[in-house]
Amino acid sequence: MRRLLPAALIVSAVLVTTSGCSAEVDWADAEAQANAFIEAEPEGLGIASLRLADVSAEEGGSVTLRYDEHVTVTGVDVACFGDGRARFVYTAETESGSVGAEAEVRCDGSELAVVPQDAIRGVGSVKIAGTLVSGSGGFFVARVLGEVE
Repeated sequence: MRRLLPAALIVSAVLVTTSGCSAEVDWADAEAQANAFIEAEPEGLGIASLRLADVSAEEGGSVTLRYDEHVTVTGVDVACFGDGRARFVYTAETESGSVGAEAEVRCDGSELAVVPQDAIRGVGSVKIAGTLVSGSGGFFVARVLGEVE
């Protein structure tokens, strides 16, 4: 039987810094688009949202989703709303180690599905990290897909 975790696992973190010389982001519009992405398909193992606003920062922001029961991760859907490009990294922690992937996503609202070659079983937590690579910033959203074991 498939069970989904409650919407309480929707997590949001905000990284607010100054931006460079790029065009300004309409933050209210970018946030509204990010919220629409979240609400369009709220199912899953959790959602992380980050506001990325400084391309000079070596580290962006991160959110760790922790699970009371082991889960199986089948993928992560990511999108960024604003201006530029963001680098996305996810790391799934299992009892036997960690598995992850990274990708770059344009901050134009395009959705990117990051799917592991095989489902990742026995996951206790998933760390989602985002870094602004170029542009003036955006809201970065990642939806972890899978099911409780």
